[in-house]
Amino acid sequence: LYVYDLSTAAGGTGTATNTGWAVRDYQMDALHVVFTTPEGSQRAHLNPDGDERDRVVMVWDLITNTLAANTGLAADYFDFAGDWISIHVSERRQGYTVLNGDFDTGDNVLYLFQISTHTAINTGRAVFASRVSPEACIFTVPERRQAHTDLNGDGDVSDRVVEVYVFATATLYTPDLPVSRFTLAVGHNWAAFSVRERAQGPAGTDLNGDGDVKDEVLHLVNLADGTVTNLA
Repeated sequence: LYVYDLSTAAGGTGTATNTGWAVRDYQMDALHVVFTTPEGSQRAHLNPDGDERDRVVMVWDLITNTLAANTGLAADYFDFAGDWISIHVSERRQGYTVLNGDFDTGDNVLYLFQISTHTAINTGRAVFASRVSPEACIFTVPERRQAHTDLNGDGDVSDRVVEVYVFATATLYTPDLPVSRFTLAVGHNWAAFSVRERAQGPAGTDLNGDGDVKDEVLHLVNLADGTVTNLA
């Protein structure tokens, strides 16, 4: 991973810094670059499992041009905004460790990492998709991966249901409505997701009043109190 300083480019060549870290995926804002380092490429143990087969989430500080944090978490995916990173931690890659209490090690479990404090929060929830803003993280929980739990009360464990974690209050809202694969968004005050009618209830539920259960219907979550609004 190289970091190029655009503020020095106007008068000449600009400044490029070799961070010295192998990189696979990355995201950045004005303050940080968040990236994954393949341990094998770095020839280093970066999480506690003692092998070099993982991709571990790292944070580079653009102000000091130094490594801000090694999260020590092996990730299959991450998202990043402001002071927070959502990390899908692989139980298998994290030393075959049960992280969501379901007695297997086949899941990806959602961790939330705060850059300023180097704090990693294990939500204890299996995760399929997540999106993060500086205020909150919206994510989907696969019922089968969460100890085969029927989270939306429809009598099966085949759904992916939506949940929202608000950083300022450390509050987890659980609308537990079945959603599409990646239709998630989160901002300063609201989170948005689309509910699959066919997956809500044994025979599906008509959520927009058109007489069928074939649609995906937009819903909002108020981050202040967890209230869910069906926009129909």
